Amino acid sequence: MTGSGSAWLAGYNGLALNIAGATYPIASVDSPTRLTLVEPYPGKTASQLTYFLLPITNENYDLAKKVLGLITATGQLANSTVLNGPKGDPGNPGVGISTAYIDQTTSHLMVRKTNGELIDAGVAVGPPGQFIDLIIQCFADDGIVAVGSKVAALRAPRALKLTGIRASLFAASQGAGEAGGVRLDVKLRGKTILSQPIVIPQGSTTSAVVGATQPYPTITDIPDDAELIVDVLAPGVNAQGLRVTFTGNYA
Repeated sequence: MTGSGSAWLAGYNGLALNIAGATYPIASVDSPTRLTLVEPYPGKTASQLTYFLLPITNENYDLAKKVLGLITATGQLANSTVLNGPKGDPGNPGVGISTAYIDQTTSHLMVRKTNGELIDAGVAVGPPGQFIDLIIQCFADDGIVAVGSKVAALRAPRALKLTGIRASLFAASQGAGEAGGVRLDVKLRGKTILSQPIVIPQGSTTSAVVGATQPYPTITDIPDDAELIVDVLAPGVNAQGLRVTFTGNYA
């Protein structure tokens, strides 16, 4: 700050500047017409301001000097290599992903890495006509098959065209004769979609038994998000882990 016609005592310590009721500690009186504040003046640049120079008690002045010295030393330490250390090489950033896109011909997710390598990540969205297998787990592998309606259900992930349905067990039924096998039905909107119930004969873990007449879907067009449910009509004897597999294509 610059004084106009002032006669400040250079080198005098322990003062504060008061302008409009606000007080600002003085770091040094540099000349009769110039002084330096501890912190930059926060107000707007102006001239002809009325001011007072106020003395600070020795205790407060000594404390202010210590605090100011501590602030200065802390700033010097923060900028030193003691805390920050010398800067080194950034090192190898490694390989990342540059771009990813769906190939419109194959519907595969293609990922290009930053090193130029192109990876085929497989089918992202099945195109119409693509072959599918969908499996419902009706009972856990150690779960005994039991008679019931809607023992399991599957929501179509998109519109489907079914070509076949078969069933399997984790452990075969131990019953005798046809009555000892597992028999089930598959329904859409409460109606069967099979030409006849699926049967897994006693002693077998699959319905795809050589020489047996296999049921086929009588309703093949399954709408998107339609619910397919499984009913167990006959549980067999101690059969375990029933699953139903749907084969077909995306519509």
